[in-house]
Amino acid sequence: MSTFTALAHPNIAFIKYWGNRDNALRLPSNGSISMNLDGLYTRTRVEFDGRLDADHLEVNDQTVTGPGYTRVVRLLDEVRRRSAVTASARVESRNNFPMGAGIASSASAFAALALAASAAAGLNLPESELDVGMVQPPTRPGDEEGRFGVCGGDADALFGVALEHG
Repeated sequence: MSTFTALAHPNIAFIKYWGNRDNALRLPSNGSISMNLDGLYTRTRVEFDGRLDADHLEVNDQTVTGPGYTRVVRLLDEVRRRSAVTASARVESRNNFPMGAGIASSASAFAALALAASAAAGLNLPESELDVGMVQPPTRPGDEEGRFGVCGGDADALFGVALEHG
């Protein structure tokens, strides 16, 4: 059993992408510019536990099923594919801000999930790879914006390529 907790920040878009050029990978049709909000965060804990029969997801103390659960499992499956982990995961996530309020809660959620899951799986990637190496590809099945929430400052997404600024 391995456990890791990660913190990621939501962002707010100044120039938002509209639509996807690749729906399967959730790649945007155009670039965007956004800023992370460092006073707000999503804290996500991932525990891989061989005693679990299936992955379990709670967000703000509520069990999640349906499409949200499916997106999380796809990311966990990608982490399992890249690591030696075969166990199911228990994922507990909490925001200190409201979901669905125009702040990119899914971006911070998937950034925190990708970071916590990869660390709990023992992937131990350097920060530079977490931003554009580890976080970006596993996040794509769940949310194109997810990689932006790991670091503070602003981020430009130019057709699926993240550029970190200050």
